[in-house]
Amino acid sequence: MKRASIHLKGGFGNQIFQYSLANYLRDQNYKVTIDTVFYKENFQKSNNTPRGIIFEPNLLGFKKTSNLYKLFLKILRKVNSLEIKFFTYEFLKGYDFNEEKMKDFNEFDGYWQNKKLLSDNREFIKNAIEKVPLIKDALTLSKENNNSFIHIRRKDYIQMGEELDTEFYKKSLEYLSNNINNFKYDIFTDDYDWVKKQTIFEEVENIYSEKDFDNDPIETFSKMLSYNNFVVGNSTFSLIAAYMMESDSSIIIIADPWFKKIKHPGFDFQHWVKIENK
Repeated sequence: MKRASIHLKGGFGNQIFQYSLANYLRDQNYKVTIDTVFYKENFQKSNNTPRGIIFEPNLLGFKKTSNLYKLFLKILRKVNSLEIKFFTYEFLKGYDFNEEKMKDFNEFDGYWQNKKLLSDNREFIKNAIEKVPLIKDALTLSKENNNSFIHIRRKDYIQMGEELDTEFYKKSLEYLSNNINNFKYDIFTDDYDWVKKQTIFEEVENIYSEKDFDNDPIETFSKMLSYNNFVVGNSTFSLIAAYMMESDSSIIIIADPWFKKIKHPGFDFQHWVKIENK
């Protein structure tokens, strides 16, 4: 049996994609384990944005990668680099992966944000997020067709050079107001002060910051599920909410390209609206 160890890392959206990869490989009869070393205490002391595990592996039917197995993979990686191959091993990293490159033992350290994993795992994702009672309740709530949100992520994206400019949000608002009767919208953001200063948002009804939800991604995500139209920009956190709640009347707007500097496959779903990311 072929094996795969998936590194769990990042926030809510990234974890959903990594678990989707794990589920996809499990369906292909791989023996899959989840490596959670990213969330150890030393991570909280680093320069990375603090994140926590949203879904423990056992909650979704996976085992954690043991320390002994991690040591075995480390040895395999070294041995394979010397082209002394007792067992075939592949280390995969990025947003997408080539199944033809996979070997007997495979280690995945990346974000795996791509359309195929979403499409292949919709039911798995729904079952996963429903294991959280607050999210399960939110999925059953009725929605108003004109209710919309804009997700504005800036703090860590500014460091990466991947924040969206005001022109993107201006065009998004114009598209929504021209296509939704009695259009109204709220904003979710990690940069409340910046949003308040922008005149293009003067008609916003509510601006929700991380403090409004006690920095709890579960509460924030659950609130996002109460909308019908979504400007997700280039964040997988709000993209997952939009993807799971999309209806025939929904409008979903994404950035094109997803990132300006980082190579990324983007999400080319039918009927989703692309607005240029300059």
